[in-house]
Amino acid sequence: MPTISRIAGWLLMLSGIAILALIGALWFDGQNIVRAAGQAWSELDPLSLTVTRQLAQEYLGFDAWNRYIAAALQQPTWLALAEMSALTLVLGILFLQLGHIPQTQESDGARLA
Repeated sequence: MPTISRIAGWLLMLSGIAILALIGALWFDGQNIVRAAGQAWSELDPLSLTVTRQLAQEYLGFDAWNRYIAAALQQPTWLALAEMSALTLVLGILFLQLGHIPQTQESDGARLA
């Protein structure tokens, strides 16, 4: 279990760093990163946005889409990506810490029936 937690932690950390690199690459490329994230997603791949909305409304509920996801998609692209990066970095740190928690091992003589 500790190895799986560490691997997941490192993958999440790398994902967070990659998202930060994406923000920088988009900015250096001259992309409009201040437009709404939903608009950018819609221009990039409208079908995936529609499918994601339908799945989120079906499994998370209509209110969850309107309150959280749609609100996040109205933020500037750079801010939405930065929030995703922060979330993945925090989760990565938590998983890495979880992987370093010492495991307690019971010996046969220490067990009480």
